[in-house]
Formats: sequence, structure tokens, C-alpha cells
Amino acid sequence: MTSRVNPTVLGVLAASVCLVATVGAAQSRFDNPTAGISIAPPAGWHVISMQRVMENRAQVRLGDDELAAGLQRAATPLFVFSKYAEPHAALNPTVQVVLRPAPASLGGSATVMLKAAIETLQRAFPDFTFVDPIQPATVAGFPASYMKATYTLRTANGGAFRVMSRTWLVPRGKVMFLIGMSGTISGEDVSEAEFRGALESIQIER
Repeated sequence: MTSRVNPTVLGVLAASVCLVATVGAAQSRFDNPTAGISIAPPAGWHVISMQRVMENRAQVRLGDDELAAGLQRAATPLFVFSKYAEPHAALNPTVQVVLRPAPASLGGSATVMLKAAIETLQRAFPDFTFVDPIQPATVAGFPASYMKATYTLRTANGGAFRVMSRTWLVPRGKVMFLIGMSGTISGEDVSEAEFRGALESIQIER
């Protein structure tokens, strides 16, 4: 059986609200008015249904039972887009935006919050390795943090896929946005140009 996988940010707690698509001159823009964020996915990319998100989560295999259970309980992202239509018989480059409560105990530091959020990934993937360390960044004009890392994603049928993952965290009062963009570590599906365009398209209400 062919492995069908989609990179998944672990341990998320997202608000489930509808997507509103508006067509611009070049491509569609997806707006979540409740969360106050919009994004234009790369041209030609596909919207991933929440049913498919859950099916992909079920394919991920983690060495820690507690983490695996947490992944299945995690709520759905606000947006998920993939380069290829699902199901796809390889690692499918993915953009997703998640909304989570901002931990009050960590103050307002985006870098401190991202460090805490990434601890789940570090526990889940033994070969998790930073490519770009956690550092300050700016997203849609707001103070944020950023990191890039690689790890191996394993699936239920024994597949193993090397992933290059980029994460931005944007605090917004009592909540924070986690923006994840994952692809392969080499070849055309690294998708750096597509990810850069998607990041630059993000708008967040003030």
C-alpha cells in the first residue's frame, strides 16, 4: 500500500470556524473573520478538508503514546492548503494556520512561546534538528518568532519521510497564531518560493 501523508503540527488547540474565499486578481484569498486573519495560498494549491486532516493525523506514528493520543484530540486548524490534491502518494508540501490560547505564564514574548510550543515536536521526533534556531521575526507587521527544522515523519504502514518544517508564532493578546509550512528537504517540493509568497500574503487585523 502506498503511503499517503501530510505534515501535521502536533499538539494544537485551534478554533474551528468557517473559511471565506474571495477571488483576487491572481489567486483566491481565504479569510477567517472570527479569528481576524486571512491568507492567499500559493497559486494552484488545494484546500484540505478537515476530514482529510483527521485521516492524515491517523496515519502518523509517534513513539510516545501520550503524544499520539494528544494528536488525535487536537482541534482542527483554521486553514490547511497542500501543493497536491489529497490523497497524495508522497510527502505533500503544506501550509496551515492554527489559533491557540496564549499561555499567560510565558508573558508576551513570541520567542519564549515558540520555544514552549516546539517542545512537543522535539519530544515527538527524536531526530528533530534546527536548521534556523528560534529567533525574532515579523509577520503582517506584528512582532513574531520563527524557526526552521528537519525531522523524520513515520506512518502507520512503515513509511518514513524527511520533513523540512518552518513555524512562525504571532502573539495577539490572549491568543496566538501558529503558522506552519512543511515540505521536503530537497528537490522541487522544498517549496521555499511558495512558502515565502504565502507568508507575505498574510493579513492580521489590528
